[in-house]
Amino acid sequence: LLNLYVTKHHPICGLSFKEDNGILKKEHIDSAPESISIEKVVQKKLEEQLNAFFLPPIDLQRGPLYKFKLFYLGKQNYVLALRFSHIVFDGCSYNDFFRFLTKIDSEDSQI
Repeated sequence: LLNLYVTKHHPICGLSFKEDNGILKKEHIDSAPESISIEKVVQKKLEEQLNAFFLPPIDLQRGPLYKFKLFYLGKQNYVLALRFSHIVFDGCSYNDFFRFLTKIDSEDSQI
């Protein structure tokens, strides 16, 4: 659901950017993640795992321009890590995205 929202409302996420003779060209990619990866982690290792998730630069030439990961800490405790290239969101898009996240979270908690 999250990946579908991102690629529908932020189509730039499905692109990569390649330089050709000094000209930046956009290309559609097929490598966008289909689901959110889930990793079980203990609390004391969470910071290390988050650094490993966020620190490597996003490869604009290979894409995708976003990445999600869900860290499971046990007993229904999760951390959702969301990473986007700086070219994906402006201020309004950022707010719209988090309104969507809040909506699906509140809908899910009513199930």
